[in-house]
Amino acid sequence: MSHQASNPNSGSRSRFPRWLKTLTGSVLAFSVLGSVAAVSIASATTTPVTIGYELGGDSALAVTLHNKYFQQDLGSNVSLKVFESGPAALSSIASGSLNFMCAIGFPPVISALAQGVPLQLIYSEDRYTTSAGLVATKSSGITTIAGLKGKKIGLVVGSQSEFELTKFLARGGLTLSDVTTVNLTPPELAAAWSTGAVDAGVTWSPVLNTIRTTGTLLASDASLPATADSYNICVTNKSWAKTHPSEVTAFLKALNSGNVNANAHVLVGEQDNASLNGMSLAIAKDLTAGLISPTLAQQLTPAVLGASAATSGSSGVAQSLLNNWTALYKAGFITVAPPASVAKYIDWSGIKTAYQAVK
Repeated sequence: MSHQASNPNSGSRSRFPRWLKTLTGSVLAFSVLGSVAAVSIASATTTPVTIGYELGGDSALAVTLHNKYFQQDLGSNVSLKVFESGPAALSSIASGSLNFMCAIGFPPVISALAQGVPLQLIYSEDRYTTSAGLVATKSSGITTIAGLKGKKIGLVVGSQSEFELTKFLARGGLTLSDVTTVNLTPPELAAAWSTGAVDAGVTWSPVLNTIRTTGTLLASDASLPATADSYNICVTNKSWAKTHPSEVTAFLKALNSGNVNANAHVLVGEQDNASLNGMSLAIAKDLTAGLISPTLAQQLTPAVLGASAATSGSSGVAQSLLNNWTALYKAGFITVAPPASVAKYIDWSGIKTAYQAVK
């Protein structure tokens, strides 16, 4: 089946949450969570560019790839490569073999920053709402967060899931010391779920969809404030980006094109996402509903990245990044204390330039 983004029969369901609409005054447009892939691109000049990305998220990146927006804005010499993990991708950025990494969470980025890797956060792809959460097994009989005391909870230790769990537990008067965390990848959690090896789990779609059908949803990321939520972000090598501003602009324009098209043609975008990730259309639709993906204009609002040196450090993404860093430091996952501000790691100016280019 052809999935052309211009299909007039595409769905009309809006991908914009109410809070983000009010920030920009109108619905302007839109951008993806889970395994990892990469795109090697030669720009319109002869500059080689490599873009890493994760699969399993919102439909905007799928639309960007399906419609070849990276090729249109950066050049036609494109190849795909799959990364197994965020740390592997970030080591590639450090070595210079990878120029951009997308759909990556905070923990591996924080770990790299703590080690002195010159990363710059240049784009906030997604904020999780109902596509990530805390679920208890039916067999455990747990129906409240307080009921988790003394229970086993599966999650990816050292990831944003653990940070989220601390926030969820606090609402039930509990801390991490009140539960036993079991280090499980999402697929491993799904397997442990069926054997009763855990009483609950913190994870994201599509595994969240699976365990939720046989469990009790206790909380989702929709209940967390922007400063304590999970995000998928795009980062670049700061040194490389400084000498290749036109490539950064082209990269951001391509992502924004995917956002705009995915929002204008929701069903087709979901079909592209289902095809790219090998998931059902139902799960792709769930991801659309459970992720907030801001446009270039919305990136510049205080709730996302901010639009100046003064506002970027207090933006929603910056505060969540800093809170994640603090939590990882306190838990002993990193040994470098969090800075007073993470503003220097956020490049709002690239977004501003790209936005002016597409206005």
